[in-house]
Amino acid sequence: MLSLRPGAVNFEEKWSGLKETILAVVQLQRVDMATWNDNYSDIYALCEAYPTSYSDKLYLETRSLLEKFLSDLHRGVCGVGQRPLLVEYCKHWKRFQQGAKYLDNLFNYFNRVSLNKYHCMEGVDYPVPGLPPSPLASHGPPDTQQATSPLEIRHMALEMWRQWMLGGGLAASLVECLLAEIRRCVVMCVCVCWLSALQGL
Repeated sequence: MLSLRPGAVNFEEKWSGLKETILAVVQLQRVDMATWNDNYSDIYALCEAYPTSYSDKLYLETRSLLEKFLSDLHRGVCGVGQRPLLVEYCKHWKRFQQGAKYLDNLFNYFNRVSLNKYHCMEGVDYPVPGLPPSPLASHGPPDTQQATSPLEIRHMALEMWRQWMLGGGLAASLVECLLAEIRRCVVMCVCVCWLSALQGL
């Protein structure tokens, strides 16, 4: 049962189970209801830990975990070869973006309560110790943006995808594959048209 009373928390003890659930969620693997509820309570406990909240550390560890996962996934996708690249990329993208939505639900308390500590005024970002700027947390024109606030978990996960899965030349390879598929479809359409025309003679 979720206790609303702040108290001392062992971060490593909570994180050891929570990180397994995070990885399962972003891969759309099954998580039983009891584990989900326990981890939801763990996130609350970490954010409301006394005398010091672990919300910052929770955010940083979650981001690092996703970075490691996406770094490994990037290497795997890049190794499949040119022909199946689009299929492989789309498969993982659909899975991850749906998983990010579920992860956002798991981190509902963090998103609603902990992030508010860093957004004292609507539309204004405030610096958070230890958190580097993020382009998705910014406001205003590019030359005046000073994005220093953490993101909601879903947005952070999608930003990690953009950085890791569309970097290192993979984006260029995907464009090449798309263009090749377009050319192939055009050639097929032309052949079908020619065949239809010949049959009509």
